[in-house]
Formats: sequence, C-alpha cells, structure tokens
Amino acid sequence: YTDELAAEEDYAWAESTRTLVRRRLLQAVREHAEQADTTEASETSRLLNRVLTLDPTDEPTHAQLIRLHLSTGDTEAAHRSYERCVEALSEIDSEPSTQIKNLLEDNSSSDVA
Repeated sequence: YTDELAAEEDYAWAESTRTLVRRRLLQAVREHAEQADTTEASETSRLLNRVLTLDPTDEPTHAQLIRLHLSTGDTEAAHRSYERCVEALSEIDSEPSTQIKNLLEDNSSSDVA
C-alpha cells in the first residue's frame, strides 16, 4: 500500500472504495501490531508509525505505540510518541484523551514505586 486508490485523480466514484480500503488496511496493521510481542518491537513500531503516517490523528494507534515503547522500557520514545500525538491532534483543535495522558503518568508512578 503506497498510495490511495486513484489518488492522482479526483474520481468521486472511487471515494467510498478509497475509504474502505484505507480503513481495512489500518485495521489490519493495528491487529498485526496487537498480536506481535515485544521481541518484534522494531517491526511493530514501524507498522504503527506507518498507520500514523496515513492517519496522524488516530488516537488508538498513538496509544498502542506509546504502550509498546513503555513495554520495552523506552520511555524517551514513549514521550516522543506522546508529543507527536499532541501535535497531530492540535492540528484538528483537539487533545489526547485521558487514557493516553494516563499512560505516561501511570508509568511515571510505577517508576517511583
């Protein structure tokens, strides 16, 4: 998947198919990432980042990527991913959900304990 179906043209008839293909692709990648374990963290991270390239405001994928980084102990990457989420959502006048905010806070609390 390198580009949208008939992306070079503005075909109104293709829009519903574009949307469906994109939605299915994103869901398949998310599901693959969920099934991967931390031994495949690099590949999983690559896949999740690909989803975010296609849909930068996809909060569940941001959360999944942050959890992945935290599970491998890479808190710096988790914080960078969180900042990427904040930036992407600010583009649509939104902010991360409480769930995403709590991911980093919960991790900080467990580091102190």
